[in-house]
Amino acid sequence: MKKRTMLKHFAGIVLSVTMVLNTNVFVMNAGEVKALNMDNGSDITYNNETIVDNCNFHNAVILSNGDLYCWGNNSYGQIGNGTTENQLTPIKVLSDVASVWVENNYTVALTTTGDLYCWGNNSYGQIGNGTTENQLTPIKVLSDVVSVKTNEYNISAIITTGDLYCWGNNSYGQIGTGSIASEDELLENQGHQLTPVKVLSDVVFVEMSKYNISAITTTGDLYCWGNNSYGQIGNGSIASEVTGEELLENGNTKHQLIPVKVLSDVAFVEMSEYNTSAITTIGDLYCWGNNSYGQIGNGTIASEVIEDETIGTEESGEAILEDKTLITKEMVRIFRKMKYRQAKKIARIFWKMKYRQAKEMERTFRKMK
Repeated sequence: MKKRTMLKHFAGIVLSVTMVLNTNVFVMNAGEVKALNMDNGSDITYNNETIVDNCNFHNAVILSNGDLYCWGNNSYGQIGNGTTENQLTPIKVLSDVASVWVENNYTVALTTTGDLYCWGNNSYGQIGNGTTENQLTPIKVLSDVVSVKTNEYNISAIITTGDLYCWGNNSYGQIGTGSIASEDELLENQGHQLTPVKVLSDVVFVEMSKYNISAITTTGDLYCWGNNSYGQIGNGSIASEVTGEELLENGNTKHQLIPVKVLSDVAFVEMSEYNTSAITTIGDLYCWGNNSYGQIGNGTIASEVIEDETIGTEESGEAILEDKTLITKEMVRIFRKMKYRQAKKIARIFWKMKYRQAKEMERTFRKMK
């Protein structure tokens, strides 16, 4: 009922609505933006608004004169005002801004001259300033930028020459430089890309999911790299085809660490965490990756477990883990979501088991939803 009351505040036509927890941001046809608090019904109005973005607990608005205002949660300095105190009203943090991206506790802004600024949470080096310390004010990290993509812990940018730069989280090799954060580095939150690094040339479009990046070149070639847990890279392999011990020691095995060409004559690509779809220049649609629910559209559905009853005669649970055919996909998902230390402990439990105990544990995993 409160929603109906709130709509009565607006005399113009609502062009778009974005919601962030207890705040709604409405963009009006007359160049007016209203930020309305769901709890107490109070609102803040700024005229001549052109672009608005938000994520979880903080918001950003660009006015028609290019001024960027931010407000909300400031625990990581994502407001850009030099403090970590929450900002209860919009505050100007940058001028001549053309676009803004509000991500997981950090903010990215592109100016009218192509300068890229970042600030806020820097736990994976996503700010691009060479450190993992939080950035409390906007800092310029790249010039001549024409296109930007952001996700929770990564940024990709195309500059005027067509060169693609990536930085931030590299736990699945999604930076594309051929390296990957090792297990020991991940324990210390190291091994990530702390500054923009050139990955590919002649790029006209870039797309990102949580742990993957794809790019289309000027010739229409599609390149993909990063997490390949479900074959979403499209290189004919799948990262879960590793042995049990390898999976537990380092779940990053067999991910795509450099851009690999997977398709030609591509006009558009879209990625989710476990799937990729592409449209070619003649209108053909291609899909690949996770098929647990038939989302590929090829008339099949992925099996819930990898079925193979052939087993060794070794007297330890390690034999179960070393045979990929005896690891259910559910087990793989569980291990991937674990911190390294947690997965390592479970590995030790399996390895200490007698064969029959490990086999019974494997059957239990198979029955899980």
